[in-house]
Amino acid sequence: MRRLRKHLQNHWKDGNWIIWAWHFTTSIPDYLAHFGLKIDRVQNAENVPTSAKEITETFKNISFYASKVIEEQLTDESLKQVQEAFGRQESNATILMGLIKHIVHHRGQVTVLMRQAGIKPFGVYGPPKEDWIHLGVENPPL
Repeated sequence: MRRLRKHLQNHWKDGNWIIWAWHFTTSIPDYLAHFGLKIDRVQNAENVPTSAKEITETFKNISFYASKVIEEQLTDESLKQVQEAFGRQESNATILMGLIKHIVHHRGQVTVLMRQAGIKPFGVYGPPKEDWIHLGVENPPL
């Protein structure tokens, strides 16, 4: 993880959105394992793909796998259990919410960096604003 972190720091200054997409993709199993779930980590995570398609497929596969692991290993009762996380006592439910927030945070970063690079972001919760015009909707004034 340290090698990946150093790699990320070196590429951040270049605004390389693909690095951040790979980071939040491969960090999912690391995060879950750190807090006690038995999950396989991404092999060769320090080797960042150059293809957005490969990262997208990996994210889908890891997300599906992680959701299975969470469903199999966490219960309503275990979500209430408290452990140390980031220097404070947190319930497992709060820790899991932290993973979701981590992914959302970096998704926002990637979206901004893609737009700065002239790449239209993909729609996740609906169409990106670049597609609104095709639906007869104008961008709201700032």
